[in-house]
Amino acid sequence: MQYICIASLERGKDDSQEELVVEGYFYNVSNTPVSGVTGLSFDIYDVNRELVAHAEVVDEPTDEVKLADMKLNPGECKYWSFIIQSPNKGLDLTESTVEHEFKYDSFDKVKLEDGIKTYYNNKKINFSKTKPKVENGRTLVPIRAITEAMGAKVDWDGKTSTATITRDDVSIKLKIGDKEAYVNGEKVQLDVPAKIENGSTLVPLRFIGETFGAQIFWGQDAKIIIIAE
Repeated sequence: MQYICIASLERGKDDSQEELVVEGYFYNVSNTPVSGVTGLSFDIYDVNRELVAHAEVVDEPTDEVKLADMKLNPGECKYWSFIIQSPNKGLDLTESTVEHEFKYDSFDKVKLEDGIKTYYNNKKINFSKTKPKVENGRTLVPIRAITEAMGAKVDWDGKTSTATITRDDVSIKLKIGDKEAYVNGEKVQLDVPAKIENGSTLVPLRFIGETFGAQIFWGQDAKIIIIAE
């Protein structure tokens, strides 16, 4: 189990004071179920590596997500956050750093299928004849499976071999074999281009997910990808 998070300043409910909000995801990209987060502590540093706050977290009966009861199977994640009231004024958290440590229990390993496993908000994405693959350190996945899972729409222009993926107010345009994509009309460089394999269009997963605002977690040993938002 790992936890990735950020710290930010936000206005309190009454708008009279700021709150320091730490938020992120606990996630499990191993082949071992885990549970029971204990001893969670944080050190938060500002852009100048000055210590902003130290916090040791204790579960309260009113907590929506009790850390001690948290259990994550392989491929699962859980959003979690906490608030520090009335932090010091004048903090610069544009490039903050959050260091943390915690303990948890592990169980026996479980048997997972071979190849890359992909999960979106704790639901496994099933791929048909064409499976995800890694090229030049980047994972490519079938476009239909990933767009349907994330609630996006894909339009295909066969004449130009171009796929347009849209969700809400974000539009991504990818041309097969081209290492340039367009996000809402702005040009973006890709590490690997989209391609066609076995009749399926494969697109770079991390680029698609992060463009739509998702977090992407990768576990090399178990070959698990988690998409969380």
